Amino acid sequence: MAKDSWSLDDPLTTGDIDALLAFLPTFDADGFRFATLRRSEGTSIGGWTYGPEAIAFIEAAYAHGFVCTFDWPRWATTDGRRFTDNTREIEHADLSTLRRLFTSWIRGDRFCDGGFASAYDSGAVRCALDRLSRLRDTM
Repeated sequence: MAKDSWSLDDPLTTGDIDALLAFLPTFDADGFRFATLRRSEGTSIGGWTYGPEAIAFIEAAYAHGFVCTFDWPRWATTDGRRFTDNTREIEHADLSTLRRLFTSWIRGDRFCDGGFASAYDSGAVRCALDRLSRLRDTM
């Protein structure tokens, strides 16, 4: 059952993890587009449009405890920096760190349009999902 708000101390079930991993086949499909950059027209500013699968993924992240309440802006600019500067670090992340990353990417997108799309395009989201899958295998 989905909660309104999750903390990093709230435990996740294998079902919560599986809810995100279920998106891997979609993300791997030929021609899949996570998001599209809108070009500006006239006086409007362009921006990013997330595809329906990306929106469903974001909703699943919220519903299943991968978007948590914590000081994510501070974490993203301090301890989390090593994961965004070098995505290979994600290969060794624990579940708590993965939750922090998804929170930072998804919540950060509200302040920096396209931030989550950039994390997806860089391979960081896929790396996090691969790591999540390996952690899931040990449960």
